[in-house]
Amino acid sequence: MQLLRGRTTGMRQLAISPDGRYLVAGATRCDVWDLHDPKAKPRAIPTGEPPKLGRDVQFLNATQLFVNTALPPGWFRHDLESGVTTDLARPPALPWETICVQPPEGLLRVTSRRGGVFNEMVSYRVLSNAVELLCAHTTGPLIGQLYGFSPSGTHYLARAELGGEYGVKYHLYDASTDHVVATFMRPGAYEIDTRTWRFRPDGREVYMAGISQLLRYDCAAGGLPRVEMALSKSLAYTIPPLAIHPDGRLLATVEDGRVATFRDAETLEVLRRYDFAMPTVTCVAFTPDGTRCVIGNTRGKVLLFDVE
Repeated sequence: MQLLRGRTTGMRQLAISPDGRYLVAGATRCDVWDLHDPKAKPRAIPTGEPPKLGRDVQFLNATQLFVNTALPPGWFRHDLESGVTTDLARPPALPWETICVQPPEGLLRVTSRRGGVFNEMVSYRVLSNAVELLCAHTTGPLIGQLYGFSPSGTHYLARAELGGEYGVKYHLYDASTDHVVATFMRPGAYEIDTRTWRFRPDGREVYMAGISQLLRYDCAAGGLPRVEMALSKSLAYTIPPLAIHPDGRLLATVEDGRVATFRDAETLEVLRRYDFAMPTVTCVAFTPDGTRCVIGNTRGKVLLFDVE
């Protein structure tokens, strides 16, 4: 077990490079640790002064990081080898955009609003100091918040946007055609929020964590969840962090704000729990080799521990 020191502010996101070397924590600022050097302190990713709020970090590849900021909005590319951050001159965009990196090419996919609803999908390629527009088109049915892509990049998940479907239906799209291939229904009797969700590595299933429920869906069948399990919680309106092991056999959640819980990915049954006395944990992730798990909290603590 290793406590990564050097950060003084809380975090809302952890990202690990595809080769497992770099760990990035994002929130009001971004810090990077080199996991190959256990004694190294984190280095901050500079994105101008004063610090911008709403830092969102995603890996484009093993050494290139995409940083999305708000207030004021900005797009940045950070080279983890050289430590150089480049302003990508974010294109003019409509409000309430959501951005996800599409594997394996590392393209940016952006949804934006027209006429009061999200209904446009825009694709960009990240260049050395700019972004190149690839295509922009309207989608159908109208797309809501974009949650992300399957590991292969062939599908993406988004919330339905209009009327009674809002927050109840979630569409799985073919990334090449933007056609809906499956629709997931939220069980109406439960409090649920899919801000925290993960695809299984083979892309055949998707997991969604809500305030008090963990759900497992079949991507081919759609509809209601195949398996659902109650989650323990102590903080009202707290969405538990969720991560899936690289081989798809384990899920990691953080419940009661501090207890790391490993579950069987098939049954969602609890296998083991670890209470590290770190309130309030906001993010969890596995390293790409699956040997370690990392959690971070609102006080800036980052803990790396062995899975077995």
